Amino acid sequence: MSALLDAAPIAAESFDAHANLPLHCAVEKGCSDVTVLEALVDACPQSAEVPSKDGETPIMISFRRAMLQAGEPSSSSPSPSSFPSEREVALLARLAGEALLSEDAKLGGNILLHQAVQRGAPLNILRLLVEACPASATVPAKNDTGHHALMMAFAREQDDAGFPSAAEVSLLASAAGGGAALVADASGKICLHRAVEDGVPVDILEALVKASPQSIDAVSSTDTTPLMAAIEGKASAETVKALLVVAPSPSTISRCIRYGIECGTPAEIVLLLADAMPVGTAV
Repeated sequence: MSALLDAAPIAAESFDAHANLPLHCAVEKGCSDVTVLEALVDACPQSAEVPSKDGETPIMISFRRAMLQAGEPSSSSPSPSSFPSEREVALLARLAGEALLSEDAKLGGNILLHQAVQRGAPLNILRLLVEACPASATVPAKNDTGHHALMMAFAREQDDAGFPSAAEVSLLASAAGGGAALVADASGKICLHRAVEDGVPVDILEALVKASPQSIDAVSSTDTTPLMAAIEGKASAETVKALLVVAPSPSTISRCIRYGIECGTPAEIVLLLADAMPVGTAV
């Protein structure tokens, strides 16, 4: 392949009769030698961003091919073989860049990260996609929920009565400078509100707060902070401690203390909130 491209480098950017580039064809056919893909990309880097005749970029084709080859297009627990190799994803995602924001008509108008999260892709695959295009973690789905990748991870696992791993939550929540965790759903709540209401384990709450410290001060459409939601739901002291792993603003703490007293919250919880208040600050 290298010899052919050395002799005719323009071949890597030449479309065939079906309006596809050599890279589209190589990925579609499942070329097992990633060095061939690397040679094509080296000869024509922009080919990783170009859509095929069906509107798919090479990395979209790669994910679809792997899913179909594994023979489990609708499985809720796909095997690692249902996804492209890390090396292939690293190559195609890095050069695709903002093309990862392209909507895929075959995915209902959603982007590739949505598909990867919904299907439970391995953490390293998700990391490669997010690192190549952090903004993809803030893109809402094209459906009634408007969920972005982080909320999709929770919805996926809740279907199986579980929760995503703290590592996956941290990755998706920290994307775009923590902004991914601040994207509200159709009801005006961010993921931390939902996590508190659903009673997720404390390690996941800590991962959310650490990945996006701003989320602890976020208010919902009903002017409720995550801490207030915890108080309202009679959360345990361990849950409140997890939320306080990053210090909220004094105004948030003050509101929560007053709200806790009004709700008859146990003294242990109120004292935890009071201890989080900066010294010398009035409630």
